[in-house]
Amino acid sequence: MKGKNFESRYLITRLFSTDYFHYYSSPAFFSAYFFPFVAFGKNRAYLDSEFNEKLNNIKKNKHGNFYNYATQGFGNVAFCESLITFSYFYNKLCSYEKDANKYFKKQLQIIGLESKIMRDDIEYVLSKEDLLLKRDMLVPEYIKLQLKKDLEIHENKYVLAELLFYIVTENHILPNVIQEKSVYLIDKLNLSENLQLPNVFLGFRRTVDGDIEKLQLRLLEATTIQILCLNGVTLFDKEDSMMLRNLFEKNRNLKMEVIISQKESEFYLDASEYQMNYEHLTMSKIELGYKVLIQLDNERKLLNNNRIFIKTTDKNIPYSLFIVQFNKREFDYIKVDLYSPFIRDNNDRPSMYIFRDTNIELFEHFRQVFDSAWKSDRYSKFYQ
Repeated sequence: MKGKNFESRYLITRLFSTDYFHYYSSPAFFSAYFFPFVAFGKNRAYLDSEFNEKLNNIKKNKHGNFYNYATQGFGNVAFCESLITFSYFYNKLCSYEKDANKYFKKQLQIIGLESKIMRDDIEYVLSKEDLLLKRDMLVPEYIKLQLKKDLEIHENKYVLAELLFYIVTENHILPNVIQEKSVYLIDKLNLSENLQLPNVFLGFRRTVDGDIEKLQLRLLEATTIQILCLNGVTLFDKEDSMMLRNLFEKNRNLKMEVIISQKESEFYLDASEYQMNYEHLTMSKIELGYKVLIQLDNERKLLNNNRIFIKTTDKNIPYSLFIVQFNKREFDYIKVDLYSPFIRDNNDRPSMYIFRDTNIELFEHFRQVFDSAWKSDRYSKFYQ
């Protein structure tokens, strides 16, 4: 049986009213257990041994009127900022599973925080179309969508920890769990203090590559595209060639520079055997680069413009680069695809996005790689 306010528009009220917290908590107890208030009259968080004192202070409204948290937020209530982490809330939820029966009579029909009942309740909490964080502040749809996605692949406690972080954090954002874990591991493994936190979007091509329509919409605003690759067959196949032609017709300011490995290169002959693997081929791998060069050159002639420039290189290429620059430099990005050996399919290649605004040094490194290859006659020559 859920709490009487389960249909409330307010997020915290709906959480209070789920089956689990309806039986195993109360608004004051929930606030005392999970919210990291600065201890009343002290310049620190409450100690575990001060829980009863914390609970009494909340009931006496020494941390604001706890009945108004759901509708008015926390106002000037002071939280211990160092404890506002995903790990803190997740660990509190883990201990709550063990501690709840100390304070509340066990209900046989409630299995626990990881029960299907609780999972369904969380999903229902997030299903409210006009869900409010507090009065006049809606919970954004993208927040609810992300939490629902996380609920499909993570524990209930994981999503609840995200929710508690979202409620308490000053900017009301979801936690960056990967970054938080990285900071923890860097500290525990005593790694270099200069080691940067995760700053690129890394995955596999099968998951990070978008469809052609989305790519074209993105590139309509681009000013320059620079490409360095072994053969470019995944960029300039028949379908992408139509996209390329359409793109240049619509974007009159676009310029493209492409460097493709020569098919005569010893490295290419070797790399084609173990660093590229396609689901189905209609020609020898060593002919792919030559085919793309001819196809790309034909597209350049059909467009009848001087905005596509093609060069070849006989140097080793350990990865492909796809560099996109815009009028607004904040949108500039580089896509790096690694030429992993012995893979079953090209879609299994690791791929990452690097943004100029979030990692200027790494962005400039790869941009300089392309510039060096393009500007030097030692590294590349124009395709005739």
